[in-house]
Amino acid sequence: MKALVFHRPKKVSVDNVPDP
Repeated sequence: MKALVFHRPKKVSVDNVPDP
């Protein structure tokens, strides 16, 4: 799920909420 962080740095906060 690290590819989403590079492609969507703005969604990282919404998509990576339950991840981190």
